[in-house]
Amino acid sequence: SVSPSSTSRYTLVGANSSGCSDTTNTTITVSTPPTLSIVPSKTVICMGDTMLLTVNGASSYTWTTGSNLASVTVSPNIVFNSYTVTGSNGCLSTTSFSVPVKIPPNVTAVPSKSSLCTGDSVAIRAFGATSYTWAVPIQFGPTAYFFPTANSTYSVLGLGANGCYNFATIPISVNAGTNVSIIASEPELCIGKTVIISAIGANTYTWSTGINSSSFSITPPNNQSLSYSVSAIDINGCRSTASQVFSISDKCHLIIYNGVTPNGDGHNDFFYIENIEQYPGCSVTIYNRWGQQIIEIHDYNNTNNFWSGSDGSKTVPSGTYYYVINLNNSTEVLKGFIELTKKDFN
Repeated sequence: SVSPSSTSRYTLVGANSSGCSDTTNTTITVSTPPTLSIVPSKTVICMGDTMLLTVNGASSYTWTTGSNLASVTVSPNIVFNSYTVTGSNGCLSTTSFSVPVKIPPNVTAVPSKSSLCTGDSVAIRAFGATSYTWAVPIQFGPTAYFFPTANSTYSVLGLGANGCYNFATIPISVNAGTNVSIIASEPELCIGKTVIISAIGANTYTWSTGINSSSFSITPPNNQSLSYSVSAIDINGCRSTASQVFSISDKCHLIIYNGVTPNGDGHNDFFYIENIEQYPGCSVTIYNRWGQQIIEIHDYNNTNNFWSGSDGSKTVPSGTYYYVINLNNSTEVLKGFIELTKKDFN
C-alpha cells in the first residue's frame, strides 16, 4: 500500500525456491486536484434580482442547481443563497459561494382620492424608500400630481438606503361624469302657453332660479327670451353645468281642425283653431264652394268668437267650405277647407 505525493516508480523483485529471480516495474501517476474559484457578476444582490456565477480551474463541472456549464444564472433569496460546484480534471474538487442578499424597500403609494371625475387632479404619495422616481410623466419626490382623463395606473420606483429598488403601482378610476342637458316639453315656446323646462342626465339639480327639482313649469308672458342654467351631480358625485336660452315665438304654430259637426255633443261643434288666441287682431273668413264670402270673424278665438256653421244670421247647409286665416302679423294668410256636417245633412 503506497501513498505517493508525486508521480513515482515502484520495482518488485520475485524469487522462486530454486533461487531464480525476476523483476517488474510500475509507475503511479499522481494528479493534483483542481483548484476551483467562483467569480460572481455582482458581489451583493437585492432579493429578486439575478446574477451570473462563473467557475474556473477544472475541465468539467457539476453545480448543485443541476447545471454542467461553467456559468450559471441564479436568483438568490434570504433562504437559498449558497451555491456549490464540483470540478473534475481526473480528480474532484468542490467549492461553494454564498451570495449576500439585501432586502428591497417595501414601497407603497396612497392617492388623495381613488375615484375622480373628468377634469379632476389627484396627488399620489409614496412611502417606504429614501428617493422616488415616477413614470409617465416622469416626476421625482415622494408626491406626484396627475391629471388623468381615463382610468389609469401609475408606477413609482423607490430606492432604499441599502441600494435596492422596488416598485409600487396604484390604479385610479376616472368617471366620465354627467352630461346634463336642458330641454323643453314643447318644440316651440309660445306667449301665454305653459311649458315644462327639464334637466336630464344626472341625479340632483340646482337651477339658477333656485329650484332644486329636475323640472319646473313656465308660462312666457311676452316674447322676451328665457335663459336658464343648471348645476347637476351624478351618482358618482361628478358635477357638470348646462345653460340654455329659449326664444319665445309670437307666431306659434296653429293646429287647424277642419271637421265641424255642430250637433251640441261637445265635439267639433265649431271650427276649432288651436293657438289662435296667440294672434290678437287676427281674422277668419269663410267662403262657400262658389267663392262667395259667408262670414268674416275678427279677433277669432275658441271661447266666444268662432264659426259654427252660419253666415251670421242663419245657419248654412252641410257641405265643403273654405277658410282664409289672416294672422295680422305680416305673415302669409292660411287657406284650407272645412267639412261642415249637420244633423239634417242639408
